[in-house]
This record gives sequence, C-alpha cells and structure tokens, in this order.
Amino acid sequence: MQADPSEKSNLQSELKGALNDLNESIGLRGLNENERELSQQNFIALENHLDIRLIANILQSAKGTKAVSRVLVHLQEEEKCAIIPSIMALSLARPSKSGHNLGPVRDLDKAEGVLMETLKDIFNQSESDLALMMFKRCLDLIMSTHKGKDTLKSALSNVDRSKALHALLLKGCEISAARGPETELEWIDIQSEFLEEAI
Repeated sequence: MQADPSEKSNLQSELKGALNDLNESIGLRGLNENERELSQQNFIALENHLDIRLIANILQSAKGTKAVSRVLVHLQEEEKCAIIPSIMALSLARPSKSGHNLGPVRDLDKAEGVLMETLKDIFNQSESDLALMMFKRCLDLIMSTHKGKDTLKSALSNVDRSKALHALLLKGCEISAARGPETELEWIDIQSEFLEEAI
C-alpha cells in the first residue's frame, strides 16, 4: 500500500522543520547566498556560530548522539564542515569504550559507533577543498584537546574511532595530492604532527 502523497509531503515538511530547529539551536542557522559564499571560502566563520557547550551536552547521551548521526547526512557541505571538527574532538575527548555493561554507558558506546560510521562515510565521499580544510581542522582540534595529556593514543584505541580517523587521513592524502605538491606537503606536515601525538 502506497503512502498518501499529501501525508508523505507533510512528513517531509515536519522532518525539515525538525532539522532546521536543531540546526538553529546549535548555531547552524539558515544561510543566505552571501553567507554561503563566505562559508565556502572560510568555514571557520560559520563554525564560530556553533554552540559548542550544547553540542557537548547532546553528545553525552545515546539519544542525542543518534540524533546527531541522523542530522549530519542532511546538512549542506559547508554546515558539515563547520560542525564535524567539533563533533570529532568532543567525541574523542570522551574516554574510550570502558567495557562496562551498564545500560546508559553501553547505549552511548553503541550510538557513538553509529556516529563514527556516519562520519567515516562522509569522509569517504568528500572530494572538495572545503573538505580538506575540515580535515585539517579536525586534526587541529583533536590535538588541542589532548595536548600535554598523553591521552590521544588511548582515545584512538576504540576501533570505530580509528576507522573514522583512518578514512579522514586517507581522504586527506588523496585530496591534497590532487591539488599539487605544495598542498600535499602541507597535509603531510599536519598529518605527521598528529601521528606523533597519536602513536
């Protein structure tokens, strides 16, 4: 039995409204064309609108983490590039899977696994210069979070996190190599610095 077209349209409108509400609550408000052009040149300008504290609170629960996974795939590229570095850094700031069987902890670990799979897919599909900027920002924020604490290696002991980061590093190498020797060398330097912290 096929869904009523009007009912389907109403559901799509409700979903779009819910996504817009969540985007605006964390700082990803709708962009006009001039702002969109700017964000493609420098997505950090858009990143500055984010409510990092709210994003951190959302990621502390399984329900919130699942919602982030669902919302990410519907964002515009510049919106993804603005929010993903913070999501990666905040997720990796959380202790890696503890092995506890407590319900809330277990559920959050599972939800984070889904989030990392979503991020891995986004990284694998990325091809643009904006994505390369996002990758650099991810590494920068992750390193800043763990700097001087000797905790990055432990944070990456989680298989789901490692797979997502591996996809990021591989795609970063691929995009930078396609952009020419100067861009490739810049990426190699950033990646090397990160790996020194991680190993």
